[in-house]
Amino acid sequence: MPNPEMRNRVERLLNGDFRVDDLTRLFLYARDRCDGRQAVREVGDFVAHRDERTKGTVTRTARDFFSIVRFIAPRFDPDQRNRRKVLDLQRLPSCTPDFLRATLRGLDNSYLRREAGMTLTRAKKELAKIIVGLIRNPDGTHTLRQYDQYQAKLFECLCSVMVVRPAFSDVMLFRELQATLKSQALLTRRELVLFERLRPAISLFAVSVMHQCDVIMEDGSTIALQATKADQGRVGVLAAVPAYRIGERNEVSLAFSIFQSDLDARMYCQTRLRETPDWDFAIEVTPDMQLAAIA
Repeated sequence: MPNPEMRNRVERLLNGDFRVDDLTRLFLYARDRCDGRQAVREVGDFVAHRDERTKGTVTRTARDFFSIVRFIAPRFDPDQRNRRKVLDLQRLPSCTPDFLRATLRGLDNSYLRREAGMTLTRAKKELAKIIVGLIRNPDGTHTLRQYDQYQAKLFECLCSVMVVRPAFSDVMLFRELQATLKSQALLTRRELVLFERLRPAISLFAVSVMHQCDVIMEDGSTIALQATKADQGRVGVLAAVPAYRIGERNEVSLAFSIFQSDLDARMYCQTRLRETPDWDFAIEVTPDMQLAAIA
């Protein structure tokens, strides 16, 4: 038996009467009934806890990127960014264990077979040995011990690539929400075509609830999520990590897409957002399914 209130909200959305509150209530309802669907749970958690995030897929993805930037950035000369410094195996950055784990999480079997000569399962075992064997120096850096040829090959493989992937995409979010509502008898098979029309609104809603939320890193620092139209004019959410300084004041950050959509900002954003490069103000989804600044 479907929940009567949630079913009424779904019917209203399907009938073209779009209200943000209906999506808000549906995501709150779905977050504990999504059967492990990460994107639905994640957006539901953003609805419930807008200010700061300390767990979840987005937090893990942002922390991985934080570790990757902290490891890789010191190897580049700000004045000659294409020249990579030689990695000092006696003074590896303090974030080395987190960097190695984060990078391995982003690689698949085919890449590891080609570049490291081993499967993902084998790589996880070898990486555990590498991390256990790291010697921590008094200043917090690490020294890499002598390893066998397999561990050396894996270490070289992980340190030569920068893996950056979004936490999830708009396609993944839509399909997971659709499946969750169907599993809860809130959406029938006949209604799936009508529900497809709501995909842009669901993506814009996710962008609006993630915008200006702080993700807490393991060292206590924060990364602010920022809605944007920077990715070839498509609406999404970025996370930026400080990489290095040029002089005393200019700080250079590296940004990556934490949530991707294929929505063209020219169609789905109101004028102020289309004409403003940095959205340092609150945003919302309007009844006509566009992203807008909150007046």
